[in-house]
Amino acid sequence: MKWIKNHIALGWAASGLLLALILVSTSPGRVGPQGVTLFFGVFYTWSFFSFALLSGLLAPKRLKSLKQSSHFFMIASLAAVPTFVLALQSLGQLALRDVFIVLSLALLIIFYWTKRGYN
Repeated sequence: MKWIKNHIALGWAASGLLLALILVSTSPGRVGPQGVTLFFGVFYTWSFFSFALLSGLLAPKRLKSLKQSSHFFMIASLAAVPTFVLALQSLGQLALRDVFIVLSLALLIIFYWTKRGYN
């Protein structure tokens, strides 16, 4: 298990470094659609590793009792939430209503995976 935590921390650091490098060295006007898609993919990866680290450190016992596959899918689903909010913000379409909708969907994801994922 320690091996997995080390790889998660390494993935988090590597994707964070790549994300910082992309932010510093490029602009959306210069990279085109492929570069913007790459940015959101790297941001999603960084969010995934962040949620994986936080769930391992701060998760209540109820979350830790999930099956590993359910835990993985819940983290993967929740990592899409900040990516989606950032995408809406970058398009200029983010409103308070959208934030409430996205947070409601995140709560539904957590509820679904915790109810579904017990052994």
